[in-house]
Amino acid sequence: MRKTMACLLFFLVLLLAVSVAGETIQPGEVRTAVGTVSAVDIQSSALVVETPTAKGDLTVGVTMKKDAPVLRKGKNVGLRDLKVGETVTVKYGRDGDMLVGLEVRAR
Repeated sequence: MRKTMACLLFFLVLLLAVSVAGETIQPGEVRTAVGTVSAVDIQSSALVVETPTAKGDLTVGVTMKKDAPVLRKGKNVGLRDLKVGETVTVKYGRDGDMLVGLEVRAR
């Protein structure tokens, strides 16, 4: 039950992040977000990053493309190696109604 609630909460946060961040990004446009990992879901290849802005934190939630590199110190690591609280740079774009992760670089 606890795991089900955690998954539900994660997907609600991801849905909110996609709806907020996805409103302004155009198809074909690539953006970069630098921030702190707030959630990682290996099963759905999802990543949520909190990015500080002048107006407060922006939540960016992406579903990683299958071939998208996840790098740490120049070495390829997996999404499962990212930890909540870690600082990352995420390049992302839009695919239909979804934000897709194109590259992640952990510090």
